[in-house]
Amino acid sequence: MQTEQIPVLKADEYPGGIWYYEPHTYQPYRYVLGRVGTHPLVCIGINPSTAQPGALDPTLKSVERLAAANGFDSWIMFNVYPQRATDKTTDVFCIILCRLTHFSIF
Repeated sequence: MQTEQIPVLKADEYPGGIWYYEPHTYQPYRYVLGRVGTHPLVCIGINPSTAQPGALDPTLKSVERLAAANGFDSWIMFNVYPQRATDKTTDVFCIILCRLTHFSIF
């Protein structure tokens, strides 16, 4: 039986230190962003915004504060849907969630 090797997440040097960042350059999508440490707070988000190493968005600034306040030495955010979205009126997941909850963003 042949087995497949699972890809390993690798950290690299970016502005402000060593980061997990996948893909490794700014793209219209992002799977992973996080700081490297031995005791990380692991988060799962729906989809990313514009954050990148050294330039966090408000959500990831909050994650960073939450991690530090609760004894974690780092954090890592995985995204279920990697397309970056900053406009909630065109964000597929935001639109679906609003329709399911009968909440209006428009």
